[in-house]
Amino acid sequence: MTTTLNYHNKLHTSVASGQLNLVQRLISNGCDPNSPHSVTGLRPIHFAASRGHVNLVQFLIQSCQVDIDATDKEGETALLKAAYAGHLSVIQYLVQSNANPIHQDRDGWTALHNACSCGNLDSVVFLLNQAHVNVNVTSIQGHTPLMNAASKGYLDIVVCLLNGEYNTNPLLKNKFGETAYDVAAAAGEAYLCQLIEQHEHKWYNNSEPYNSLNIHVTIPVLLLEEQDLITNETCWLFNDKVILNKSRVELPNTSWFWLSDWSIDFTVPKHNQGWVVYHKDSKKKRQWMRIMKKSMGTEFDQAVVQEDNTTIIDDEQQQEANSNVLTSLSTAVTRAVFIGSCTTTKPLLQEQISKDDPLLLWESNDQVVDCRRCHRYFNFIVRRHHCRKCGQIICDKCSTQRVYLPPLHIIIPPHQQQQQLQDLNQLSLKPQRICDQCVVHVNNEDLVTKKKRSASIMTECPVCAKKLTEYDTVKEQEHHVQECFNNGSSPIGIRFVGKWLVCYGLIRLIY
Repeated sequence: MTTTLNYHNKLHTSVASGQLNLVQRLISNGCDPNSPHSVTGLRPIHFAASRGHVNLVQFLIQSCQVDIDATDKEGETALLKAAYAGHLSVIQYLVQSNANPIHQDRDGWTALHNACSCGNLDSVVFLLNQAHVNVNVTSIQGHTPLMNAASKGYLDIVVCLLNGEYNTNPLLKNKFGETAYDVAAAAGEAYLCQLIEQHEHKWYNNSEPYNSLNIHVTIPVLLLEEQDLITNETCWLFNDKVILNKSRVELPNTSWFWLSDWSIDFTVPKHNQGWVVYHKDSKKKRQWMRIMKKSMGTEFDQAVVQEDNTTIIDDEQQQEANSNVLTSLSTAVTRAVFIGSCTTTKPLLQEQISKDDPLLLWESNDQVVDCRRCHRYFNFIVRRHHCRKCGQIICDKCSTQRVYLPPLHIIIPPHQQQQQLQDLNQLSLKPQRICDQCVVHVNNEDLVTKKKRSASIMTECPVCAKKLTEYDTVKEQEHHVQECFNNGSSPIGIRFVGKWLVCYGLIRLIY
């Protein structure tokens, strides 16, 4: 039985690697072209389709008459596999061979869903032009193809789907109350939110005026930073109004919370380098973005805009002000409260960190708003991590290495400062997360240590105690030591000799 399974699994491996001749030979020798893999349940046609081997797909369908719509354990067919991998030639052949283009897997995904997730525009257009394909089809969780494309930031596919030719409804919501706008906002795709909102206006037919705050649960807040090219003076614009800095923007009320910190918006096409220079005005501008999310199950109170010299107000004052002061909303600039003092803790500069104070070696989360290495702003996706060697806060991309550190070199949180040396010894037995900068330091320290060790190894023969420095080359030194052993002299010390032999590649002599 085991031999049979291995034989069939060999067929799957051959199909996955695209070896047509070997596949033909295996099938002619009795391998079942419809057999599922013993672990994954994938059939040969699934492997061929997901790898883009159109010649193997043709052979399996035409010569072996395999089930073109056979499913794996997840309910996926070969067409769904090809669509997710973006293999247009395979998709076209499967559809032309009567594969079901509207099949849904166990989670409700279709080939169109997968093509939109993959980002292959040609595959999306081809599937949209097939009969019975529904552009507004939803998965089990209510996700549409438009949501998939928007969540990945595929601008060309979103534009294609919103083309009036396909009748895509941007106001459809999933089971989490999110539209395509919301999933794009959660992914930080502010420009897509702008584009989608324009089409939402066309579909909106409610008697009440269109209000993004009433429709969406995730919204990007955008600020414009302007810098004078002559004076280098900087100003911040929020809804065409000058404010002191971005820390003056707060959430409208407790119905909302911040999903991310401020970060530069790179999503605008042709403006994806940050600064955009306007020579006519002698200014350069860039856009900042922060995502806010609405707590589910709460009513939204109208937001307030206060002047820069206004103090923080309580809930009753805010409710009273809400009835008098209202602001307009667009996709890029949402309602917010301006307050008179900074609400973000001022970051602690690296040069302010005292190496003599163990409490400051471990940086506090509220003292750092961006990665100490790459300076990416922390948000819901980019999370904070501590380097266990320097104690500074870095992102995951800047702390991919894990190394073993001596107990006294491991920096621990302040609340664990009283940890016994024995516990630190236990920690030293496990690899610790350190930042890329500390990795360089650790490697340099190891290099210095190795050089010191190599310089201190054997200056005399371990057998006859003759000075090896009398020989000009390592080869001559090795020859002398080998002769001493062949003469049968008693070694001075086995451990010492063994170490020397390993160093000079003569380990074979001790066997």
